[in-house]
Amino acid sequence: MASTKALGRFLTPASSSSLCRAFKNNHNKFIRTTPVASFSTSAVNKSVIRGKRLIYKQNGDPNEVVEFEDYGVSMSNLGKNDIMVRMLAAPINPADINMIQGVYPIKPDMPAVGGNEGVGEVMIVGEDVNDFSPLDRVVPANSGAGTWQSLITGSQNDFVKVTSELPVEYTSMISVNPCTAYRMLNDFADLSEGDTVIQNGSNSGVGTCVIQIAKAMGLKTINIVRSRDDDQTMADELKKLGADVVLTEDEVNGKRGSAILNGLAKPKLALNSVGGRSSLNLAKVLAQDATMVTYGGMSKKPVMIPTGKLIFNDVQYKGFWMTRWNQQCSMEERVAMLEDLTTMMMQGQLILPFETFIFSDAKKAIAAAQAPFKQAKPVILFS
Repeated sequence: MASTKALGRFLTPASSSSLCRAFKNNHNKFIRTTPVASFSTSAVNKSVIRGKRLIYKQNGDPNEVVEFEDYGVSMSNLGKNDIMVRMLAAPINPADINMIQGVYPIKPDMPAVGGNEGVGEVMIVGEDVNDFSPLDRVVPANSGAGTWQSLITGSQNDFVKVTSELPVEYTSMISVNPCTAYRMLNDFADLSEGDTVIQNGSNSGVGTCVIQIAKAMGLKTINIVRSRDDDQTMADELKKLGADVVLTEDEVNGKRGSAILNGLAKPKLALNSVGGRSSLNLAKVLAQDATMVTYGGMSKKPVMIPTGKLIFNDVQYKGFWMTRWNQQCSMEERVAMLEDLTTMMMQGQLILPFETFIFSDAKKAIAAAQAPFKQAKPVILFS
């Protein structure tokens, strides 16, 4: 059965800070394997450490093709620059589902282990490893890491050290949605306090991070969401996170939407995760020399660009993929970003709603991740 422990849909900053303190006391009590300070490849024994992982041998429906597998990690295969990591928590993201379906740009060799994101604890370090010690918390440095497994081994360059101050659920989710929002708000427009950002898909994982990080930066946000039965409830929840304006796709072109948009400074930055007519709605309200960044295509329709904005307003259209940024950035840039995001989380400025599942219930978590209008992200807990 899935654990009922969760953040709920959203929490206030005050309750988030209390939660962090409580989780800091409780979630650092994971069962620990007695750490080995280092190992010598010339004297290592032939022991094998057993683990369990979620694999898929072919692309298809994740509910059907993903299966558990027992496996072993031989100590004799660990090199001088390698580390062994015991996974603590791993979320299930849309990209994870898309990879299993075979519709994501990253195509791992089969059989493949699911999961791109998560947090683990260093168990063993090679004799030439200087940057990590046993019990350090780490996240994968690259996508396609296969985080849905109890043990991961690899080069020390495959991991990034993170704080142990945050709940493991938060740390497991820090590398994708918060980082994507952070980079788009910082890298594509010269934004100053009081400037406006507009986005669609605003109730998504990235969208809610955009709202909160923008609020911490002193920016205003116009947030477009799909129409649904509980429009007002959704709007209220996003405003609790710091959203200034929430409109449905249907309202953007209506009298109410036009009146609201005409009363605000034109946005300097638009963030598009939908495409189709929704992207057109974003573009046509942008300011002179503004930028629209596309990072997703949930509608599966092409981005629509108004000709006049190109000719008369010199609006720029760019794309962003967090995986590519990670491949091109320096470790110093990556660490600085994670430190900023950690500070926001510790101060209650950045809240990540989640629902936890024990590892044996991971298939239920995969099914939950595919539910429509999902707010709380499923997070697998290993123990």
